[in-house]
Amino acid sequence: MWSPFVTNPGNVRIISITTKFKAMRLRITFTECEHNGDLENYADDVRNSGGTIVQSSVDTDAEEGTMIVEVNDKAEFVAKFKETDAYQFVE
Repeated sequence: MWSPFVTNPGNVRIISITTKFKAMRLRITFTECEHNGDLENYADDVRNSGGTIVQSSVDTDAEEGTMIVEVNDKAEFVAKFKETDAYQFVE
């Protein structure tokens, strides 16, 4: 059965695929995210890797940040993102 939440080897979850624009949305969860400033640092790396942030939130109690990111080419995004400082905080 198909599920919108499919775990893959890059620790990035695919939550939807928009075929009209050939874009894909990914949910990325970050650890050690105590406030929006931490999440904004991670967001810079996401943007520099080619992602467009659709939504983001911080759970200060759990010290986790979550982003919904839209990418045109998942493989290219993940390859670039793995080279960033933020990647070490991906849950």
